[in-house]
Amino acid sequence: MKFFDKPQRILETGDHLIDTRWFTGVTLSYTYEVFKYFKSDGVAIHYSDEEGNDISVSWPSLLAKVLHYKNIFEHYGLKKGDRVAGYVLNRPDTVAAFLATNALGAIWASCPPEFGDKAVQDRFELIEPKLLVAHTGYTFRGKYFDRSEVLQKLEEKIPSIEHVIVLDLDFTEESYELDQLTFEKVGFDHPIWILFSSGTTGKPKAITHRTGGMILEHCKALGLHQDVHRGDRYFWYSTTGWMMYNYSLGSLLLGATLCLYHGDSFYPNPDRLWQFAREFEVNHFGHGSVYYSHLLSKISKLSNAAHQSQLKSIGATGSVLHKEVAAALKQRFPNTHIISLSGGTDVCSAFLGGLPGSESEPGELQCKLLGAAVEIFDERGEKIINTPGELVLTAPLISMPIYFWNDSKHSKYLGSYYEDYENIWRHGDWAEETARGSFIIYGRSDATLNRHGVRIGTAEIDQSLKQLEGVEDSLVIHLNHKGQDELLLFVKTSKGLSTQEINRHLKTNLSPRHQADRIWQVDDLPYTLSGKKLEIPVRKILEGQSLVEVVSLDSLRNPSAIQFFIDLNNTLYESKH
Repeated sequence: MKFFDKPQRILETGDHLIDTRWFTGVTLSYTYEVFKYFKSDGVAIHYSDEEGNDISVSWPSLLAKVLHYKNIFEHYGLKKGDRVAGYVLNRPDTVAAFLATNALGAIWASCPPEFGDKAVQDRFELIEPKLLVAHTGYTFRGKYFDRSEVLQKLEEKIPSIEHVIVLDLDFTEESYELDQLTFEKVGFDHPIWILFSSGTTGKPKAITHRTGGMILEHCKALGLHQDVHRGDRYFWYSTTGWMMYNYSLGSLLLGATLCLYHGDSFYPNPDRLWQFAREFEVNHFGHGSVYYSHLLSKISKLSNAAHQSQLKSIGATGSVLHKEVAAALKQRFPNTHIISLSGGTDVCSAFLGGLPGSESEPGELQCKLLGAAVEIFDERGEKIINTPGELVLTAPLISMPIYFWNDSKHSKYLGSYYEDYENIWRHGDWAEETARGSFIIYGRSDATLNRHGVRIGTAEIDQSLKQLEGVEDSLVIHLNHKGQDELLLFVKTSKGLSTQEINRHLKTNLSPRHQADRIWQVDDLPYTLSGKKLEIPVRKILEGQSLVEVVSLDSLRNPSAIQFFIDLNNTLYESKH
């Protein structure tokens, strides 16, 4: 990484982890780090989608597109520190728009077009973007979705938006010299992008990341722990609403070719992504863990999955990659490194991941990533081995957020990670460190899930359903148990509503992936005396734990409401058929 100015100090620590500063005094540029691999005859991005687009974007074409968008942004007065919001697909023109934003020292944030206007407004209004870049629609499972009305609503409801720029896939072969691309040199801590939390506990948080931290972290995580090299072809299926999109951009920092795909992973057939990987000779293939679980029943029929000798690694994250799934992948791809990652939007990276050159044990994450002071604590705050506990970080990590946007006193930041242990980051994962130094993740401590590249929070669903006439209350549970991976929704209504009506509302106002797999209408939902909904206890009951193990009836405001879930547990999977 190039520093245009020498650091005054490498590391400055304060009274708290959030006061840590790295490489003070330096200036740098993410865009510079990407284009230092510019080759006049090289390919920067491969892209494919359901609509039949198969595009290989050369470095000169990417440069031309970045310059094109940069000129437009400058014309509209975009400057260092301004925010650009992207309502965008994971296409090459989106990458160009991000790099143009970054070259001007502005700050990027994005949501996928499948999000409804309310979900997007809740995020973008937090950061007051000056420009909105967008795609007007998308195709998914063969059907086109027009998002023009959503764009119009966003422009009307977010007063900071001055201009809307529609992106396109027109990549010219016009020749430009690399020195025509000028870029703003920024400090190590200058914000590069803002990622949004899932909205589990309320409105999404605007998590702001530092430029230098992202460059170094992604070079480390991808280059050292996933063995990505210059000339490799890197693919991780994601939408622009998941941190893995930002993470995958890091492959460009290593001189790799970024491979992008937009569309349903199993459309028009389960073999689609493996066909894509074979055609573009993908070396590193990544997806959410749930994808591989769904793939197992179909994998023997996947002709393209049988011919992937070029694959160096297969990655999984977003939820637990179960032992049986990891073992099946290893059997199918014996010469490929199977990597399970665990981290989060909070750090736009992983704490735990792969160790190239060593065998991975199915169901385990091989090691702590370099620089990540991961420990497992018991309820007393003491380190434990071979016993499940809370995953924590006991020292600063270079990719920790600078701050949350519009959280000047750090109250939301501190409340999110530092309430349980003094000056120690509690991440919210229930995990175990083995004596070998590997890790097992048992799940999240909260109710967030990841469905096919989209992070979903229970609060978003609850809040949306309150806008549906007749819905008084709701409880949504992600159940990953006994081979099932489902979103279960329980609604308290004042009038009868069909399952189709409820899911239609969620699809329209949030996204197709916010729809529940199964829905029950209930008389009441259980609450604690302090007014907290029993999301985690209900999930544990539906996973088969006894009532006395998960909650005291004396702590409930309405203890009779819990009986429905106790009864449901006895018939849950018999009733599915």
